[in-house]
Amino acid sequence: IIALVVLIANKSMSQSATPQKASWEPYNSAITAGAVTALGIIVGTRYPGEITPQIGPSINWFRNNTAEFNQFYNIVAPGQDLGIEFGNVIGYSAGATIGTVNPGINFKSGLLLESKGRSFTAEGWLDDTYYHTEGYSSINYFTIPFTIGASSDIRNFAISIDLGGFVSLPVSEYHESTTNGVTSEFEPLQTVGIDGGILTDVGLKVPINESLSFRTDLRLASGLADNLRLAYGAYTQSAQILFGVSFRPKSK
Repeated sequence: IIALVVLIANKSMSQSATPQKASWEPYNSAITAGAVTALGIIVGTRYPGEITPQIGPSINWFRNNTAEFNQFYNIVAPGQDLGIEFGNVIGYSAGATIGTVNPGINFKSGLLLESKGRSFTAEGWLDDTYYHTEGYSSINYFTIPFTIGASSDIRNFAISIDLGGFVSLPVSEYHESTTNGVTSEFEPLQTVGIDGGILTDVGLKVPINESLSFRTDLRLASGLADNLRLAYGAYTQSAQILFGVSFRPKSK
């Protein structure tokens, strides 16, 4: 827990100081997952529950109105023939969830480090010069999910469906674009705000023994906050598949 607090404080001070590229070192993911798992074990040994450290890839994109973006471009450069298309980027999620283990309705929460973002391609004529730009944005968040759902045992498997929401706190951001062969790396824009939205999760759990189970989750998250504060709106979208091992401590 102390390591996690220090980590967040360090990142916050780094972004508020002199401009620098904001990136996430891989070992920070291990610190995050370890701190959350430790907290989960402490809680789980006192109250009946289940702790699941998880990690997995994600496909991320932004939901926005391309027509509005093109209109915004035309306001910036009136009379110019410009256009843009948005795409997805590969990210990841790493952390741990904590949930109840009742036979019926269950609650889950936790803490995950997530990489979100989108790619884009823009091209067109500006002042008699043709421009072709490709780039992407990558934004790291600490995400706190909170869901409620039900599970059902089918033979040796347990299938669960959970619905709820999430809150994501920005940690760092990185932006890169290549225009006519020239690559630019943008410093943190300091425009990223808190993200939040709705979450759907379908999980499959396979028992290993009385205390351990292998678990995989397919998770869809849809942001409802324009966390980039852009004129045309930008809302995060994410499809994740997470793998982990659930641990059920013996309650005292």
